[in-house]
Amino acid sequence: MAKLTIMDETAASVTVISNIFIDEYMKDANDAQLKVYLYVFRMLQSHTAFSMSDMADHFNHTEREVLRALKYWEKQNLMALSFDGSKNLIGIRLLDPQRKSAPI
Repeated sequence: MAKLTIMDETAASVTVISNIFIDEYMKDANDAQLKVYLYVFRMLQSHTAFSMSDMADHFNHTEREVLRALKYWEKQNLMALSFDGSKNLIGIRLLDPQRKSAPI
């Protein structure tokens, strides 16, 4: 089968995702988890504030589904979540992806 040619005509406003994330973490995540991770990265890189409700509405998910996806990334050591005394999410800190296997 022939190799594909990839051309870049993207605009200047882009979201940069680590190759380690693509190589190591993407394959095991479900659709909702991937959407949430990419959305958080997009909001970070655009310096845009958002809420759990905004994210849930954007993807037509419940806030519970969004929180479950965020907690998945926390278990993968890609995010650290902060909660207030009432267990409401008040902060997300993105962590540097670490390689789980030998590089491609």
